[in-house]
Amino acid sequence: MTWLATARLLVQATRSIPDPPAASLTVQVLAVVLHYSFAFEGSAFVVFLYDIQELLWTFSIYLESVAILPQLFLLQRTGEAEALTADYVFCLGGYRFLYIFNWIWRAAHTPGYQDWIVWVSGFIQTALYGDFFYYYVKCKYYGGAIKLPQ
Repeated sequence: MTWLATARLLVQATRSIPDPPAASLTVQVLAVVLHYSFAFEGSAFVVFLYDIQELLWTFSIYLESVAILPQLFLLQRTGEAEALTADYVFCLGGYRFLYIFNWIWRAAHTPGYQDWIVWVSGFIQTALYGDFFYYYVKCKYYGGAIKLPQ
């Protein structure tokens, strides 16, 4: 039921956007991700009998890994990013990138530490930032506005 509420909120949010075609792809992508994460969680519930808290936590990890997609799509569509927006997205990606070092440290110092859901979702999220990182660092190094390919 949570994925239905999330999908409905996404559709309602799209209606208030001045340029709906800019967000339509984003809503479709998020709807597909929500659908498949729910399907995976549903099968996990049947097979492994997770409790509801575990299912909600898993869903939040999946959602967090793709939550930046609307911002990245919008930045790519406009082709240019304001300084504050670019810095914010860079800090979000930097946080996730630094989290990888936390996983490495925990794996090295905590016997039996394995958390595949977090690792896979975190690597997916960091990979999504990769293209933006390249253009951000390039523009900061050479100076000038942050321009992204369209």
